[in-house]
Amino acid sequence: MNPGIPTAGSSVYAAIYAASSGMTRSEKALDADADDVAATGGDVASLVDAAIQPEVFAASARVVKSADETAQSTFSILA
Repeated sequence: MNPGIPTAGSSVYAAIYAASSGMTRSEKALDADADDVAATGGDVASLVDAAIQPEVFAASARVVKSADETAQSTFSILA
């Protein structure tokens, strides 16, 4: 197999990794927004970002779920 050509399996796991990283970034951003709001009352950007981050996190979680289901289907086909 040519290591330069991605396979379906590696693409699925890359999607899981990227989405997991997105969840981590979203969690950190929400934490920073909460700290800003607690310390200074927050500005509009922090308040809006705090409202959006749960949706960003949920979207990344849906990508993880879809990629996991794809991986399971791939393994079922190969079995």
